[in-house]
Amino acid sequence: MKKIWLFGFALFSMFIFAGCGNSPEDVAKNFVKAAEKSDVETMKSLSTFVKNDTDAAFATKMFKSAGVKRFLVGEEKAVKGENGEATVGCRVTGYTKNAKKIVFELKRIPDWKITNITMPKSPFSK
Repeated sequence: MKKIWLFGFALFSMFIFAGCGNSPEDVAKNFVKAAEKSDVETMKSLSTFVKNDTDAAFATKMFKSAGVKRFLVGEEKAVKGENGEATVGCRVTGYTKNAKKIVFELKRIPDWKITNITMPKSPFSK
């Protein structure tokens, strides 16, 4: 009986930790890391709006100068997807080293993808 309980606990833990790598916060953090390293392929895989090298170059310039240090995750809610279908959305707010706010809007398509980034004021403008 103890072995069955231990196996069940291990299986449950595996599912929990497997799901942790694709949270909205992880997607936002990984996108920022990829932008800082100019990793175009990772940026494309984590977003719906980075489609070419020009988009990636803009995001790289934006995030290299911003220095996002802290992330706060909003609650998940029902939203409309790209084709009008129902999906789940979430906002992750990032704060730069200068305390400027960057809002990442994500949708589950079927995994979490960044669909929009809003920066009230560009970190590289004066």
